Amino acid sequence: MSPWSIRACGARCGGDDHLEKPVTVNRLVEVSGMSASRFYETFTETLGTSPKDYVLRAKIARAERMLTEGDDSVTEVAHRLGFSSSQYFASTFRRYRGLSPTQYRRGQ
Repeated sequence: MSPWSIRACGARCGGDDHLEKPVTVNRLVEVSGMSASRFYETFTETLGTSPKDYVLRAKIARAERMLTEGDDSVTEVAHRLGFSSSQYFASTFRRYRGLSPTQYRRGQ
């Protein structure tokens, strides 16, 4: 798979239309036709981050929009974005943004 294809895969998997569906590295590997180690290496070299980190960053960016533009609860946002629990979502959000989803929403 070429670097262009990796970028396209990253964009498709991180795009708003796909964030509510579980995206796994195994699925990305399957689509790429590469071995898991080669895919991981190529993805990271091409996009500068791991597949998991790429998807999480895209989900957190989407969550920011959902928290500021909508009135879904934090739990609803977490579940709509495919997080297994609102606690995991909140800890991931805090890791990437430095504050909780509720604090982020209040600050906007």
